[in-house]
Amino acid sequence: MAIISFDREGSDTVAAFPAPKQQTVLKCFTVSRCESKAYPQFTDPVQIENPGNMGRIYPDFSGYYRYQADVSVPECSQAVLTVGDAGETVELFVNGVSAGIRFAKPYRFDISALLHPGENQITLDIATTLERKTAAMQSEQPSFMKNHLISPTGLLGPVTVCWSE
Repeated sequence: MAIISFDREGSDTVAAFPAPKQQTVLKCFTVSRCESKAYPQFTDPVQIENPGNMGRIYPDFSGYYRYQADVSVPECSQAVLTVGDAGETVELFVNGVSAGIRFAKPYRFDISALLHPGENQITLDIATTLERKTAAMQSEQPSFMKNHLISPTGLLGPVTVCWSE
């Protein structure tokens, strides 16, 4: 098995990674949020285990969600972080350094150069669309003008860190 990731410049070159020797799934996150005009001033941190659709908690919110977690790894030569699914755009920071932005699946990042042995901070900034804000503004419109289908938002799938020593 090989893990394939497109480089961050978006060209058609591909970097191949050997099958991971070890992996961990991040499950507990500190989640905060901010509107686009306030970025990166995040507020209202909450602890969430196994995150899901943030639209259930904040139905009218459009902006950014920030998910933070720590992961401990040994010294490794190659490492990849994969986000199973997200609604919408994901920017990954490892120890405060951007690993890139992904606009669609696969949300996969080569983090080999950013990890160090021991504890590492993982930060995912997930930008939402204006869909929820627009739907909230339509609440006083006639029912035939309302958008009844609102997409899930936030971190929707598992976050996995795989590495080879």
